[in-house]
Amino acid sequence: PPPPPPPPPPQLQPPPPLQLPPHCDWAVGMVLLSGRCYSLNGDVAACCSAYVRNEGENIYNRCQSEGGRCSESPENLNCLAPPSPPPLRAVPEKFARARTIMQYGTPRSATTAQWVIVSAYACALGLKADVRKTHNLTTGINIARGGAPLFVTHISDVPEDEAGTDLGALQKRERATKRKYGVADGFRPDAWRETALALERGWQLPEGAIAYVQETSLVALRDWRIVADYAGVFGLAQGSIAALEVVEYIRLWDVLRRCCGPQMSEDYRKRLYGLVANVSVTAFEPMHRGPGSLAYDACEMYDVGAVERLLMKTALARRCPKLNNKLGLLGSWARLDGTFCRRYEAAAVATRVGFNQNPFERLKQRDLDPSGP
Repeated sequence: PPPPPPPPPPQLQPPPPLQLPPHCDWAVGMVLLSGRCYSLNGDVAACCSAYVRNEGENIYNRCQSEGGRCSESPENLNCLAPPSPPPLRAVPEKFARARTIMQYGTPRSATTAQWVIVSAYACALGLKADVRKTHNLTTGINIARGGAPLFVTHISDVPEDEAGTDLGALQKRERATKRKYGVADGFRPDAWRETALALERGWQLPEGAIAYVQETSLVALRDWRIVADYAGVFGLAQGSIAALEVVEYIRLWDVLRRCCGPQMSEDYRKRLYGLVANVSVTAFEPMHRGPGSLAYDACEMYDVGAVERLLMKTALARRCPKLNNKLGLLGSWARLDGTFCRRYEAAAVATRVGFNQNPFERLKQRDLDPSGP
C-alpha cells in the first residue's frame, strides 16, 4: 500500500499583541523632576506633586513626604510617559540653562507685574534660574551682557493731549497718567520685537538678548491678561499645564497687587484712610481715577482675605513658596500667608503708612514711644 501522506505543516500562530503599559495619566498636573525626590526636602506640597523616572524607560516613582524628608515611593509604576513631555524639552535653551533671568524697567512702569509673571513661569517650568528685578539700567545691561535673558518694561509713546492749557491739579494728574498708560491711535500690540531691537542697538546688546518687552499701552489694554503673551516666549502652548498654572496664579495675584499690601492702589489707600469724601463718575478728588475709568481699582468689590486664601491653594503657591513674597522687594514682612492682607489693612489704617512702608514696624515704634507719630 502507498505510504500515508505526510502530516500538514504546523500552523504558525500570530504573535500575541504587544501589551503596552498604560499612560501615566496619574501624573497630569504633577512635575517630572530631572533629579531625585530628596531635592524637595522640607517642601511638603512640592514633594507630593512630583515624581521621578526610575530604572528603565517606562518606570516611574511618585515622591512622598515623611517628616519633612522627600523620597521615592517604593511603588514602581510601569507606564508610558505622561501625555505631555517634561516641560524643559519645550523651553528655549537660553531659559533652560540660565542661572539668572533679569527684569528691568523704570519705576512705576509695571515692573513688579512683569517680575512676578516671569517668576511664575520659571516656577511652573521648574527652571533653576534666579529671577531678579532692577530699576538700574547699568545693572540690567551688564547682567544681560553676561548671557542672562532680559525682560523689559517700556513706557509706550503716547502723544500729549493738546486740548486745554489751563489745567487744574486733577486734570494734570489725569494727563500724566494717560501719557504713561494711554494707548496711541497707531499702537501695535505685536510690535514689541521692533522695540526690543531698537533697545538692543541703543544699549549695545547682542540681538536676542531681550526676551520680551512689555509695553505700558498693552498693560492698559489687557491688564493682567498680558500674562498670555509670555507663554510663547517660554516655548509653551496656551493650553499647556504650565501656562494654565500661571494664569491661575496671576489672576489672583493681580487683585492682591492692587488691593492689598505696601504697593496697593494709591486711590484705594486714600479711600481706606477716609480721605475721599465722594466717589462717583464725576466727583472723585483727590483720587486719580473714578469708577467711570476702566483703570479704576474697584477694590471694595473683593474679599481680599478670601482671594489671598485662594491664591495660597494654587499649584504654584504650593510648589514655589518664594512666589508669595513678591508683592514688592520688601522682605518677609510683606509675605502672603492667607492672613496677611487683613492684617496689613488694619495696621495701615491705624498708622496711615504710605507706599512701600511697613505698618507693623510703625506700630512697634508707636508702642515703644507713645509720643511718636
